[in-house]
Amino acid sequence: MKRLLVVAAVILLSFTALAQRQYTVVAQRGGANLGNENTLSCITAGLASGADMVEVDVHMSKDGELIVCHDPTIDRTTDGYGKIEDMTAEEIRSFHVIDSVTGELTEETLPTLHEVMDLVYCEGAVMIEIKKKKDQYPGIEQKVVDLIRTFSAEKWAVVQCQNDSVLEEIHSIAPDIHLQKITLLTFG
Repeated sequence: MKRLLVVAAVILLSFTALAQRQYTVVAQRGGANLGNENTLSCITAGLASGADMVEVDVHMSKDGELIVCHDPTIDRTTDGYGKIEDMTAEEIRSFHVIDSVTGELTEETLPTLHEVMDLVYCEGAVMIEIKKKKDQYPGIEQKVVDLIRTFSAEKWAVVQCQNDSVLEEIHSIAPDIHLQKITLLTFG
């Protein structure tokens, strides 16, 4: 009987500790399993699902617009082809998102980060993953900081990146903005 009570106490303590944990539920790519990744409709669904935060991926167009797309090209997710950095925002937005399930064209286009911030404003939080490699996208850090400031989003926006220099630059410009480092681990 004594052993049973000890086991019950350990189980109760474990459930209590589990209940006290703080988790942040993040809808990756806006909630990609709920719709077409990184689109406004998907982000809306991600927020409606109860996620604490939506994560979006950001590249910069040739004319300096922050475009939300996971890949550096529009090939996989739209009916267009080409690198985001080689196209203007107007060119990019002339193409439509392809439905990831049916393969049919939708009415949606790739959103800008400004549109995403406007959608998320007062509805949740956003994690902005800057997809910059080496010397790509000069000035993207300042543009992201400016947009966060435009929306007074310092408390509900997080910037993440694999590139240390991007995080260092953002920290030097705006040390009050929350940052996260993405690290890929390999085992074996």
